[in-house]
Amino acid sequence: MKLIREKIIEFFKDEDMKLFATSITKPITNYIYDEVYLYVWCFCIYQIFQIITIMIMIYLLLKILKSINKKNLYTYYNSSNYEL
Repeated sequence: MKLIREKIIEFFKDEDMKLFATSITKPITNYIYDEVYLYVWCFCIYQIFQIITIMIMIYLLLKILKSINKKNLYTYYNSSNYEL
């Protein structure tokens, strides 16, 4: 008794069956590709813009943090409570 896996392997070893399976799946895959193509590009463009936006936000936040730290250090060292 052969396993299902062995039967499937034997089925696709025949060259005619390979061509038959390819001729059936080729139009289906082309149709799916044509339908999904635009959505994949939209998703990629969206992801690129999202990454750029996040990078800009991180840059601006670091810039704000740096300016806050400078102001705090300046006021700390120049306050009247500071003594040697």
